[in-house]
Amino acid sequence: MLSKESENYITLKEAAKMSGYAPDYIGQLIRKGKLPGKQVYCSVAWVTTEAAVKQYTQSPQIKQAQSKQKKLSLKGGAAERFCRKIKTWAKEQMKFTKVYKIVLYLSIILSVGFSLILLYIFSVSLDNKLEQRAIQKIEAKSQKAISSI
Repeated sequence: MLSKESENYITLKEAAKMSGYAPDYIGQLIRKGKLPGKQVYCSVAWVTTEAAVKQYTQSPQIKQAQSKQKKLSLKGGAAERFCRKIKTWAKEQMKFTKVYKIVLYLSIILSVGFSLILLYIFSVSLDNKLEQRAIQKIEAKSQKAISSI
């Protein structure tokens, strides 16, 4: 059974919900002596009181620190928006980069294909010219042979 004294104590999770801080940070405040509390369960868990958490969060120093934090978070919000804009711009650029990459590959393929077609046409026309020359030489030799008979 729990004693009356232990019923006043709350866990770090409960204190975190009340204060808005993380449970680990509440434990750190207790260990530093900034917040009253104690260790229970064979030095494993920390507990504090609801009144101590309320008093700590309402102290003038904490309110001043929280207002500084809010100012920083507003500046951070602008930085976050700027970062989001840059990320969006980068994603758009990546889309264009992908499109450019595809267009580049297609143009290379088309250039190579066109070059192969031109090479084929050139080789066929050269082959036809060489064949015609060979036929003309054969005809010239055959005419010489006929005229010498």
